[in-house]
Amino acid sequence: MKRPAFSAINTGAALIATAAGGLAVGAPVQPAHAQEKMESCRVAQRVTTPGGVPATVIATKGSGCTVRTDPENHSLVSTWAAFMFKPMASSPVAPPRAVTPGVAKLGSYHCVFFINGMLQTVPGFTLQGGGRYTHQNGGGGTYRANAGVIEFSGGPLAGQAGKLGPNKVHLFNESRSRTVIDCGTK
Repeated sequence: MKRPAFSAINTGAALIATAAGGLAVGAPVQPAHAQEKMESCRVAQRVTTPGGVPATVIATKGSGCTVRTDPENHSLVSTWAAFMFKPMASSPVAPPRAVTPGVAKLGSYHCVFFINGMLQTVPGFTLQGGGRYTHQNGGGGTYRANAGVIEFSGGPLAGQAGKLGPNKVHLFNESRSRTVIDCGTK
């Protein structure tokens, strides 16, 4: 016996299904946590990601929310629409921390990364007081450190960001989903 072909598309507004040439339109399909739908996020707000992982909002832009998962979940950074998150009721929202240059240890940083099992050295940088940095290959710019993240502006590191650790800066990849270069004080 031949089974009829069946396919379904979740458009977010309705479920459209076809079976042996027929068309059925159902009620709107909502995420499992739609009854707790969020319209917007706040920095430092605790949420659960669409995958059910606890996270903290680290940035917002319009209805988009950038979150960092908890350290036991590898501290991944991702951006989603606010309605995708479920608020964590058990945690009050903490006020955002003030941006304070100098949270990172001042001094020279030597940078390395692994590729094909081999340790490679890349040019480092020096963090100076007043939120300024210089690059090992010349030039420099500014940086700001906030909530364990450092962001560089101007110079060779313009647009780069990293996670701060004890005497270390772990530079993120372009999408900020994982760290790819480790820099430590000399």
